[in-house]
Amino acid sequence: MLRVIFRYNIKEKKATNFKEWVLKNKEKWAKCQPPGWKYLGIYFSVFGMGKFDVHERNEIENMAAFDAMREHGDEEYIRILKE
Repeated sequence: MLRVIFRYNIKEKKATNFKEWVLKNKEKWAKCQPPGWKYLGIYFSVFGMGKFDVHERNEIENMAAFDAMREHGDEEYIRILKE
């Protein structure tokens, strides 16, 4: 089992909108993950600690799961990813 963490920053004055989006989509996002992927959550940095505003955490079964992500065609997954 491997942990994958995506880190990113949010545009200025968009944190509230992003938080609402995460809360609205988190269950859908967890259910539509590619084979071999498990969504663990999105976490916000507090009080400016750290270089990034947000950390998205996932678990993957093995390195082949990266290929599954590239080929994953679930419509809900693609919609959420584009947002």
